Amino acid sequence: MAQQTISVGSVANDGTGDFIRDAFVKVNSNFTEIYADNFVTNARMADASVKAVELATTNTATSSEDNFVLSYDHASGGFTWIPQTTPDGGLVVANESNNRVITSSSAGNGNAEANLTFDGTSLIAGGDGSTGGVTVTDGQIDIRTGTGNVAKMKFYCESSNAHAQTLQAQPHSAASSAVLTLPSATGTLIGTGDSDTVTHSMLENRYTAKIDHSGTGNLSIECDDASVFLITGNVATAIYTFNDMKQNQVVDLILSGTLSSAAITFAGGTGLGTTTFNKIGSTDFDTSKTNHITLVCVKESNGASIVNYTVNSFAADTTP
Repeated sequence: MAQQTISVGSVANDGTGDFIRDAFVKVNSNFTEIYADNFVTNARMADASVKAVELATTNTATSSEDNFVLSYDHASGGFTWIPQTTPDGGLVVANESNNRVITSSSAGNGNAEANLTFDGTSLIAGGDGSTGGVTVTDGQIDIRTGTGNVAKMKFYCESSNAHAQTLQAQPHSAASSAVLTLPSATGTLIGTGDSDTVTHSMLENRYTAKIDHSGTGNLSIECDDASVFLITGNVATAIYTFNDMKQNQVVDLILSGTLSSAAITFAGGTGLGTTTFNKIGSTDFDTSKTNHITLVCVKESNGASIVNYTVNSFAADTTP
């Protein structure tokens, strides 16, 4: 309802004002409007200037002190003065600066942490994110160190945290920016100091795989793809070039194809370069039989490699 204003005329007793009854009807209507409203929540009080002496509070002893704000208690229906100094009635915050996270230090007080910040994108804890600290962003965690020691993570066991395993970076002297990619299958990583078993399936193809060749003539032996090469075609005159053979790697050539006109020459390829091939023993390649040639790289040095080999014929025999 709009305020009901009592007309009092232009001058006293000019007979132009409200009659007494009409005037008190307006008075009653105005009081009814006031008493019907909730003083606390009614929006028309929002812009009003309220003095402390105009409100009844439960702790009037502090009402005359500075840096207090009124807090309404719905249970008691009254107001209480609380010691808050910030304009919005929040915590008393020390060390304020942009993006610092506020932690409580005591009742009514807080501290803006210099080493704990969040700007909406990056959360930085334990440092400034440049000379030290942990930075968490979308899809990435960066661990920097200002301690003089390499950054590390510790993983504790499930029983009272009695044991911890540590994952840590290489020192500055290693100048390493290596990327470690996790395996695509479930399993256990094996370290250089680990006593667990390295299984056959964990080895790369150069130690475990076999490749069949049925072609004729020159052949590239890709030593990073297999350790056994079964040659079943017509060998004829051929150069066998060994690529990516590593020091101490053993490669077996099983020649069971057409060998009647075979004339084989060995050559070093990628990774070996110019290579010295040494035959061990006096047995030569036998074109009338199936042959097994075993080669071992005793020196891997591009341009000065050495590969030793043996030649033997073979036939089925279960009683050696």
